Amino acid sequence: MEDRRVLVQMGLLSALTPALPVGRGRGVHPASSGPGDAGAHRPDAAFAAVPARQSDDAAARRPLAGTGIADPTGLGPGLVTCGTADGLVAGFWQRSPYEVTGFVWRAGALRVLPWSSRPNAINGSGILVGDIISRYSRQAFRWAWGTYQALGYLGGTDQLGGRWSQATDINMHGRIVGTTSIGNGDRHAYILAGSGMVDLGTLGGPTSEAVAINDLGQICGNSVNAAGQTRAFTWSNGHLYNIGTLDGGTWSRAAGLNNQGQVVGTSEIAGGLSRAFRWDCGRLCSLDPLPGDQYSEAVGISENGEILVRSIGTQINAFVWCRGHSTRIASLGGRVDPAGIDAMGYVAATAVNAAGNDHAIRWHQGVTTDLGTLGGLYSSASCVTPAHTVGGSSATASGVPRAAFWTL
Repeated sequence: MEDRRVLVQMGLLSALTPALPVGRGRGVHPASSGPGDAGAHRPDAAFAAVPARQSDDAAARRPLAGTGIADPTGLGPGLVTCGTADGLVAGFWQRSPYEVTGFVWRAGALRVLPWSSRPNAINGSGILVGDIISRYSRQAFRWAWGTYQALGYLGGTDQLGGRWSQATDINMHGRIVGTTSIGNGDRHAYILAGSGMVDLGTLGGPTSEAVAINDLGQICGNSVNAAGQTRAFTWSNGHLYNIGTLDGGTWSRAAGLNNQGQVVGTSEIAGGLSRAFRWDCGRLCSLDPLPGDQYSEAVGISENGEILVRSIGTQINAFVWCRGHSTRIASLGGRVDPAGIDAMGYVAATAVNAAGNDHAIRWHQGVTTDLGTLGGLYSSASCVTPAHTVGGSSATASGVPRAAFWTL
């Protein structure tokens, strides 16, 4: 069972960890057409309806229930990657190291996406973005209410993998950010608002990538500078700002931002160690690891400024930092690897229990909830939705891990 689990996790990682992008130049270009362009379709009622939600206080008294989304072929391990407040979830099943099948699901109704589509992010209106993946290339896509569109590139070369794009995030207004190849084959961060990709440029080097966008249109990402060093950046109103590094560091990387414009990420410090950081109105703040650990990495930030941090020493731990105070996320007996934090501070993570098996957990205000499995030995968390639903994967009694989510 342990060998099978390792193989499944390695297979999922090929789709979970795409190659990091890079960029330059500035301008507006139409998005080229690509595989998977489709006309409008009448959406199923299950995908159009928005069910009423219970109050959080009422829902908090109910246990979390796990739901599995099985691959129709019965062959591929699955993963839920994102979801909305009204119960729409999206994810994929792994077909091979270089091929996936994407899906959207709501209230028992399943829709399979065309091509080899890996969902990455979804906004409150149910507009989904992600990547069409293959062995040597990627292309960003958008799915909205039954209509699927490949988003193309800003250019590229005729070499293998010379045309490449990725969609990493979308805000409430439907603005999409990601990375695209340009004419000389370099990769640049972009924003797509309306019908055309806009190249965000770089900090002086050849490459950049956009990581996230908030509802005000502010973007965070990473770029290589003229010295060849990676720097986190924030973009607003057409301007790219270098976030810099903590004292003694040569690199920094952004992980996310909130609607206050606060950016979180990780920076090198003196001695080659790394520290999580918060950037707020031009000021960098270092977030130290837990006592006894050596490294810290920011994972995400809530709308209240709560920052989810991975703390690394002899094992991986996690904590939430807020207003100068760090609260450790209680474990199940072993390591805790954080996956995400939602706007209200609910955390999704994967923890090792006393038996040595991974279990998805949810944490909020000091309470850790073991989400269990769908009948197998292990489960894992990959995201948390605005409904505080945890998405991920779970082993079943019959073997193949299913895409899974746990909800109130």
